[in-house]
Amino acid sequence: MTDPRQQRLDEKTITPGIVPDVHEAMPLAPVDTAPTPYVREPLFSKKVLAGWALGTLMVWFAITVVVPEIVRSVKAEVRTRMAEPETNTPGEKVIETPAGRITIRRDAAGTIVVERSAPGGGQATPIVTVTTPQAAPAPPAPVAPPPVVPPPSPTN
Repeated sequence: MTDPRQQRLDEKTITPGIVPDVHEAMPLAPVDTAPTPYVREPLFSKKVLAGWALGTLMVWFAITVVVPEIVRSVKAEVRTRMAEPETNTPGEKVIETPAGRITIRRDAAGTIVVERSAPGGGQATPIVTVTTPQAAPAPPAPVAPPPVVPPPSPTN
């Protein structure tokens, strides 16, 4: 019973849950009281910022230049489509544009004339005149002789 390996410790020296040798073997590190200096670091790299700047520039350009032109073009087209066809005759087509009025007409002789007038309704100036050659009239179709119908045969 006096075996040194099986010695029992007094109940008074044992603290439940804590082994006394652990605290002595590993001392605590000293607390550093000096604050660490603040180092300012960039949130994004320069390539990312340049990409965002270029993307923003493209969106700004689209909104300020391209979109208003598209809206203006669509409005003009809607107005043209909704306009009353009072100015158009069967041989004439009038197109209203922001740059003025364009008139396309065909004469009885077959000549096509494209004219343009200023936005204020000024004098029309011909842009293009196309003369279509008159084809010779087609010869009349030959008339087929009437079909020969045999006389009915007498039946007895």
